[in-house]
Amino acid sequence: MADLLPAPATARALALQLSDLEAGTPRQWYWLEIAAVQAQSPARRHAGLWLLRHAGIALLWPWLHRAGLPGLALYERSIAPLWQRHAQLLADGAMLCTALPALLAGFARLPATQAFLAWLLMLGGLVWHVVRTKAPQRPAADRDDTETDEQPGPEDSVGLTGQLLAAGTSPGEALALIAALRARPDSAWASLLPRLPALAPPPPRARTRRMLNGLGWLAGSLPGTLLISWLPSPFALPVATTACALLTWRAKGPAGGALIVLTALLAYACGRLGHVL
Repeated sequence: MADLLPAPATARALALQLSDLEAGTPRQWYWLEIAAVQAQSPARRHAGLWLLRHAGIALLWPWLHRAGLPGLALYERSIAPLWQRHAQLLADGAMLCTALPALLAGFARLPATQAFLAWLLMLGGLVWHVVRTKAPQRPAADRDDTETDEQPGPEDSVGLTGQLLAAGTSPGEALALIAALRARPDSAWASLLPRLPALAPPPPRARTRRMLNGLGWLAGSLPGTLLISWLPSPFALPVATTACALLTWRAKGPAGGALIVLTALLAYACGRLGHVL
């Protein structure tokens, strides 16, 4: 997905855009601190910044990683599992939509029947994974509407230093933490979290999870389904299996791609054996 997006913008432009996206939270000031030490760049429009503003951090996670933005590791724990699930669904969709048509081919079923099964699996799997995606569990502190917090909000304090002071951090330690964040943003965030728990990003919303799960399934199942439907029968299944293996190779590594080919071959062999017997 990241290869389909524009080349990464500068670190400063990305940090400022992320600060706008996180307005009203301590992460707004977190990104402003990081942006303050990034090199200046000529002001110009960038398609990636527009996408980031409208799609959000979770959906553009691979692209942000490619940009090498300092401090992005703060979101690793909440977003990386979603993309691992995305890659797994891609592999599952590729395997299911090639192995079962290969089984039918082994039983000498018509190409139209193979294509019908592939479309049925693709659409049925899409609905299944989108509907079954649940909303993330919110922290207890976010669900407690009766809790009173006398600390100032992110917009009421001056910078991340003010947030740390309001959370009970000593002035010297707060200044040291901010200096470390500016110097080593990729590692300093781990020292900030215990002093300022509100800095931790919340889990992505259910809508984002559904979109990533649906896109993962489609990315694995749709190419093979289209190839099985469009290409002539002698070539459709081998080409579809090869394409799905390459997609899975890219998402899950060589072992994942090889597993797609092996599963399709075994399914076809089982079908031939059952047809002969």
